[in-house]
Amino acid sequence: MATIMGTELSDRITPTFISDQVEIDGVPYSAGDPLPDLTGNDTISASEFDDVIVGSSGNDTLAGGDGNDIVTGGAGDDDLYGDDTEGLILPGELINTVDYSANTAAVFVDLVAGTATSTESGNDTLTNFSHVYGGAGNDTLNGDENDNLFKGGAGNDIIAGSDGVDVVDYSTAAVGVSVDLNSTTARDGQGGSDTVSGIEAVIGSAFHDTLSGTLLEDLLSGGAGNDVLNGPDGADTLNGGAGADTVASGAGNDIIQVGAEGISFGDVLDGGADADTLVNIGTGNLEIANWSASNNIETINAGITPTAPLAIVGFEEGVNVDNLLDFSATNLLNVDFVDGVAGNDTITGGAGDSEIFGGSGNDSLTGGSGKSTIEGGIGKDTITGGDSDNLLDGGADNDILTGAGTGKNTLIGGDGNDTLTGGDGDNTLDGGAGNDSIIGGDQKDVIILADGVDTASAGAGDDTIQVGNEGLAAGEALNGGDGVDTVENIGTGDLKIASWNSTNNIERISADVGGLEQAIVGDATANILDFSATQLEKVSSINGLGGNDTITGSTGDTNIDGGDGNDSLIGIGFGKNTLIGGIGNDTLQGGDGENTLEGGAGNDSLTGGDEKNSLDGGADADILTGGIKEDNLFGDSGNDTLSGGAEKDTLDGGADADILNGEAGEDALLGQAGNDSLYGGADKDFLTGGAGDDILDGGADLDTFIFESGFGLDQIPSFENGVDYIDLKAFTTTFDALTVTQSGVNTIISSAVFGTGNTITLVNFSETNVDGTD
Repeated sequence: MATIMGTELSDRITPTFISDQVEIDGVPYSAGDPLPDLTGNDTISASEFDDVIVGSSGNDTLAGGDGNDIVTGGAGDDDLYGDDTEGLILPGELINTVDYSANTAAVFVDLVAGTATSTESGNDTLTNFSHVYGGAGNDTLNGDENDNLFKGGAGNDIIAGSDGVDVVDYSTAAVGVSVDLNSTTARDGQGGSDTVSGIEAVIGSAFHDTLSGTLLEDLLSGGAGNDVLNGPDGADTLNGGAGADTVASGAGNDIIQVGAEGISFGDVLDGGADADTLVNIGTGNLEIANWSASNNIETINAGITPTAPLAIVGFEEGVNVDNLLDFSATNLLNVDFVDGVAGNDTITGGAGDSEIFGGSGNDSLTGGSGKSTIEGGIGKDTITGGDSDNLLDGGADNDILTGAGTGKNTLIGGDGNDTLTGGDGDNTLDGGAGNDSIIGGDQKDVIILADGVDTASAGAGDDTIQVGNEGLAAGEALNGGDGVDTVENIGTGDLKIASWNSTNNIERISADVGGLEQAIVGDATANILDFSATQLEKVSSINGLGGNDTITGSTGDTNIDGGDGNDSLIGIGFGKNTLIGGIGNDTLQGGDGENTLEGGAGNDSLTGGDEKNSLDGGADADILTGGIKEDNLFGDSGNDTLSGGAEKDTLDGGADADILNGEAGEDALLGQAGNDSLYGGADKDFLTGGAGDDILDGGADLDTFIFESGFGLDQIPSFENGVDYIDLKAFTTTFDALTVTQSGVNTIISSAVFGTGNTITLVNFSETNVDGTD
C-alpha cells in the first residue's frame, strides 16, 4: 500500500510493499524516489494494493487503482477515481472510500451523478466509490445503485441510500448513538441529528447505542457497550457486540450474530415471531451464560460447517458462574457439545441429539428430544435423560441419574452414593463405587453392582443384575420385581454373596465365568443364604466360610459346605445334595432326593431325606437320623446317636460309646469300638457290637447278633428263643465248645475261643433254652 499526501515539501512515497509503484503526472515513481512538487494540478495513479491518497491545493486527478483505496481530493476541483470493486460493506471494511472527514464546511456528495461539492474542497468528480466520509458540517450524502457505506461525521447530516445494501457507520462516535431507520432519524453521538433514508444497515459506536430497524430486512451492529437493538419486522441480522445488550428481532426469520463476547447474564434476547437463528461468528466456542425458550430463538448455529462444529460453553469469569442453559425449545446446529464448565449449572439439551458436560459444580443436566450423552463431572449432579437413547455418567460425588423416554438408557453413577432410576425402555444401570440406590424400569434392565452396600430394584421385565469380584455384601437389598430375573457373575472367580432369600424375587443365579462353574461363597460373618426359590446355574458349590451360617440349597443337585462355625445346612428338592458341616456344631437336613451329609468336627445333627442317605457324623458327639429309604449312617469318632428310620439301613457307630437305633426295616448295626447300645427295632436286623461292652437289642422279629474277635462283655436284653440267632462264624467253633452258665435270671455264654474278657449275656433268659440252633 502506498500513502501519498500532497504538501509543499519534497515528499517521498512510503509504500508497504517494495513493489509499490505510482504514477504522478505521467512519470512512474517507485519506493524511495523523491516526489515532485504536489501543490499544483497533479495527476496521481496509485498501485494495485490498498492505497491512501490525499490531494492538496490544485485541481488534482487522483486514481486509487485496484485495491480498496481511500482518496481525499483536498482543495480545488478534483477528479477522483476508485475502481469497480463492489460488495456488501461490513464493519472494518474499506472499499474505495472518498474521504471528506477533514472538511469543516458542508459537503454535498451524489454518487449517482459522481459529484462532490463543497465551499472548502471545491467541485470534485467521483468515479467508482462505495464509501463516503462526511466532515464536521451539515453534509448531504447520496448513494448510488451499489452497496454504500456512509460516515456522516459531526453536524446535522442528510444521508440517503439508494439501491443495494447501504450502511450508516457511527463506529467513531465519542458517545452512544440513537438510530431509528423507520423514522429516518439519528443522533450521531457528536451533537448532531441526522436524517437517514434508504439505509439497510447501521454500525453503532463503542458506547451505549439504541438502534432500530425498519419493517424490512435490516442489519444492526451495536459494537461495544450496552446496546439496545430492535428489528421490528423483516428478516433482520442483529449483532449486539460486546457488552450487556438487549436485542429484539421482531417478526421475520431473523439472524442474531454473536462473536467472541458470547452471551452473558446481562444480555436479553428476544427473537420474536417466526424462525430465528443465533449464529456464532467467532472463531472459537460459543459462550452462553443464560438461555431459555423465552428467547424465542429457534436455532443456534455454533459452527461454520457440519464438519467443523464448535461447542457451546458456559461462562467463566475468574469465579464459578452458575450458567442457566435451557435448549429444550432450540435446535442446535453444528454444535459439538455443551459444556457448563465450572459452577452449579442448569443445562437442558435441544431438539436434536445432545452431548452435555456439567464440568465441576453441582449441576442439573437434562437431555433433549434426541439421543443424549451427559456427563456430570465433579460435584453432586442431577442428570435426567432425554426422550430417546441416553448415556448418563454422574462422575464423582453423590449424583442422581434418571433415564427418560422409551429409548435405551445407560446410567453410570461413578464414585459416590448415587441414585439411578431407569426409563421406560431397556436400561443398563451401573452404580459404580459407593452405596447406591438403583431402580430399573418395566423392560429388560441390566443392573451392575460394584463396591458398596447397594439397594437395587429391577422392576418389571426379565432383568439381569451383574455382580463382580466384590460380590453382594451384607446389607445390600435386591428386588427383582416381576419377570424372570437373574444375578450374573461378571467377576473372575467365585461369586460372593453374604445374604440371600426368596424376598429378593430373583429367580436365577449364574456363577459362570468363561463357561466354567464357580462357587457361591459367603464371608466370615453369620451368612443367611436361602436359595430355595432360586435356580442355581453353573454353581459348583455353596460355601459359608467362617461364621454361624444358615444355608438352604436350591432344587437340583446342590453341594453345600458350611465351613467353620455352627452352621445350619438344608437341602431341598429331589436333586442330589451334599452337605458338609465343617468345624463347629452343625445341623444338616437333607432334601427329598439322595443326600450325602458330613458333619465334620463338632457336635452335629444330621437328618436325611426321603431317598437314600449317606450320613457321616465326623468327630465329636453327633446325632444322625436317616430317612424313609435305605440309609448309610456312620457316627465316626465321638459318642454318637444314630437312627436308621424305615427301610434297610446300615448304621456304623464308629469309635466311642454310640447309640444305634435301626427302627423299622431290616437294618445292619455295627457298634465298632466303645461301649455301644444297639437297638434293631422292627423287622430283621443284624447287630454287631464290635469292641467294647455293648448292649444289643434286636427288637421285634428275627434278629441276628454277630460277634467277632474281641467283642467284649456284651448283653442281649431281649433275645427271643427260637426267633433270634447268634452268629459266631468268626470263631469257627461248635456249640459244644461253648460254656453256657445260668447266673441268676441271666444266661452267660463264654468260650475259650472267645478269649478272656469276652462273654455274651442273655438277660432274663434260661440256659435250658440255649442250644445249637440259636
